Amino acid sequence: MDGTKSPWASRGLWGAGVAIAAGVAGLFGYSVDGGMQADLLQLAEAGSALAGGVLAFWGRFKATKTLG
Repeated sequence: MDGTKSPWASRGLWGAGVAIAAGVAGLFGYSVDGGMQADLLQLAEAGSALAGGVLAFWGRFKATKTLG
């Protein structure tokens, strides 16, 4: 593999998180099929992209030094 990336950018980790959440939901009697897991993964990816953008803007506004 070349280069590195944030763990939050890893679809594998997001997929594992959705699978774990589906397993926990199953323990409490909720049924989560493969289609719903795929939808949840897409939602998590979109949410993380939105959070990253908001955090970038917030960081720029809170910065104490200008960009050079």
